[in-house]
Amino acid sequence: MDRFKEFLRTKGLYIAIGTGVLAFVGLMVIYNYNTYKSEFGVDKQTVDLNAPEVTETTEQVAETKVEMPETAEANSDEAVAGDTDADNQTAQEIAANKDAQSVDTENSTNESAQNTDESTSDSNASSEATAETSSDGVIVNEDGVVVANAYNEGGTLVWPVDGKVILPYSMDTTVYFKTLRSYRCNPGILIAADEGENVLAAYEGVVESVSEDKEHGTTVTVIMGNGFKAIYGQLMNVTVAEGDTITTAQNIGEVAPPSSYYTEEGTHVFFELMKNGVPINPMILMQ
Repeated sequence: MDRFKEFLRTKGLYIAIGTGVLAFVGLMVIYNYNTYKSEFGVDKQTVDLNAPEVTETTEQVAETKVEMPETAEANSDEAVAGDTDADNQTAQEIAANKDAQSVDTENSTNESAQNTDESTSDSNASSEATAETSSDGVIVNEDGVVVANAYNEGGTLVWPVDGKVILPYSMDTTVYFKTLRSYRCNPGILIAADEGENVLAAYEGVVESVSEDKEHGTTVTVIMGNGFKAIYGQLMNVTVAEGDTITTAQNIGEVAPPSSYYTEEGTHVFFELMKNGVPINPMILMQ
């Protein structure tokens, strides 16, 4: 008896705690069981999943599903017909636009070609009127008046200035250009002259042009007839104009300072002679 009292005195606290825990667990088990029973117990009606209930809503949905293909088919046919009509109309409009553009392009092309032909015809007529060589070996103007004698290859030419040739004609081989420090072909000759010295026409003819050349400065081109042309470069104070008729040894300008291409060569006149558009050596025809 004393041992039991001693045991209770020493272990009573632990026994009380254990008893309390067991009671709490038991209460929780009972509570959970009652809750589960109320939710899933016999009070709930059992639902048979194998026999779904057919309601009015289900029947309406079924009817709707049956009728929808017809409506969709009708709408589809109308849409296709509408699209086909629109495509046909669009194709017709595109074809019409293309035809209109083709006509406009053709008209524009014809007008451009006509203008080009007229321009070319006018240019050719102007060129022929300015310097036309007749069968009699003379140059006539647009009125048929003789303005100069056409050059014959056997005749001699006047020197444009009285000086020595400092750079010869050379189209078969190259010659050395001091200023450019390179070897190049030379289609004419460079005749040394003093600045301001008069430059003479090598032969009579008609002035084709007075132009500016980057290499040879102010340049005068004279039509001599029979396919011959004389070109004079490095000029200033030119006394003739395009279309003028000039005579042999007529003053056509003065010697200008050399262009940047010929600063080492010094002041000079560039003289080139052409036959049918091809440079020839003028030295063989000079006096």
